[in-house]
Amino acid sequence: AAKAMASTETGINLAGKDFAIDAWVNLGSAGTLLSHGQGSQRFTAAVDAAGHLVVTIGDSVCTSSKSIPYGQWIFLTMSLTKDGVLNAEAAVDDVFIPLFSGLKVIAYDGNGRLSVGCGADAAIHELLLWDEAHDMTSALLNRSVTKSPSTRHLIGYWKMNEGEGTSIRDYSRNRHMVMANEAWFLNNENL
Repeated sequence: AAKAMASTETGINLAGKDFAIDAWVNLGSAGTLLSHGQGSQRFTAAVDAAGHLVVTIGDSVCTSSKSIPYGQWIFLTMSLTKDGVLNAEAAVDDVFIPLFSGLKVIAYDGNGRLSVGCGADAAIHELLLWDEAHDMTSALLNRSVTKSPSTRHLIGYWKMNEGEGTSIRDYSRNRHMVMANEAWFLNNENL
């Protein structure tokens, strides 16, 4: 799992489109988990000190009423429709935490690099970017399925399992990410 800031080498156009982001996340502290776009057209997903998901779209900030736990792996899915409807949910084992459900926000018109680990002490792996909005049920159905570059609606797939180096391979569209320094979280115990 990656544990440092990394950005795609090229931009991804999400302007006026439905999209969803799924990832396994293990939070260590508050901060920005991921961002996309630039300037006034930026989408960010962050976590505050209490574990609330904070999504910013341009100048609009939305904070979930429920929290995500720190110090354990969770499966997070977020989606935004081209009309500006935000949904987000986390799964911790067999418990589902609704974060945003059909929240009307501003439409997103961003284009630019996708970055992860922007100031948060967190480990992320299996980051997926889809060109459709979906819910937790759909995300969970795809969570354990082997994906290929031709998987329908998949436009970004970073396994983040390299374990060494500063490059994170995109298995769907070759929009690889580059880390500023080598920082991997290897979660294995030798018993």
